[in-house]
Amino acid sequence: MESKLKLREIELSVEIELTSTLISLGEFCREFETSIKNNIELLQKEDYRTEFKSLRKLISDKRLNLNIEVLDSIDDENLSKEELLLYKLVESGLYSLKVIPFYRMSVVYSFSLFEGFLKDCLTEVFLYKTEILKKRSKSIDYEILFDFQNLNDMKFYIVTKEVEKIGYMNIDEINDYLKTIFNIRLNKMKEWEDFRENYYRRNVIVHNNSRISELYAKKLNLSNEKIGKTIHSDLEYAENCIRNTLNYISFIRRQITKNLKLD
Repeated sequence: MESKLKLREIELSVEIELTSTLISLGEFCREFETSIKNNIELLQKEDYRTEFKSLRKLISDKRLNLNIEVLDSIDDENLSKEELLLYKLVESGLYSLKVIPFYRMSVVYSFSLFEGFLKDCLTEVFLYKTEILKKRSKSIDYEILFDFQNLNDMKFYIVTKEVEKIGYMNIDEINDYLKTIFNIRLNKMKEWEDFRENYYRRNVIVHNNSRISELYAKKLNLSNEKIGKTIHSDLEYAENCIRNTLNYISFIRRQITKNLKLD
């Protein structure tokens, strides 16, 4: 019973962090959008041409995600169209420039919490049920063993070395690992394909500046033509990623409790 409560405590701490991130994400984006709209009149004054040229350069330099052909089709003499475009630029362009990194980091943070949850959860389980690790054939240097003052220290060392492996696994390998040890199949959840994509997108955000890598293309069955293209993450994507993570930590905790009969 005590171990069950500790697992729930670990889950709850991550739930609080993820839920807080979810709420903060929405609030930040709405406040930023409101600020942009409230100040749009400043861009419609006599200095609007300077603003327009500046925004156009950002787009041509590919720092903002807006089709340059749209700009080329605008008649500079048509002030109403240009003002409308300025609004669209600010709404979609500058908004993206400021907020997209926040979306991306929300995805990264979600998986940092997920991996932290897994490590804490498995540490608790392995210390409580050491027989699980006895079934896994491993060898430890005798010299290391003789350094321990007592059995508990040795157990903690063995458990820590086992749990550290999680940090080097991808989501497919984590799925196989949990299936082997706990008979937990992450891929049986309806969110699996989305969650799996969330994971590999996290990797390209961190390691490839949000550009599709060969590994991402391979894992998601994309053509090689997609490699190098930027993946854009919006508010809805970030929120769904956080919700998927919440669902999975709950699923894992419940399945471990059930399969190990910790009730």
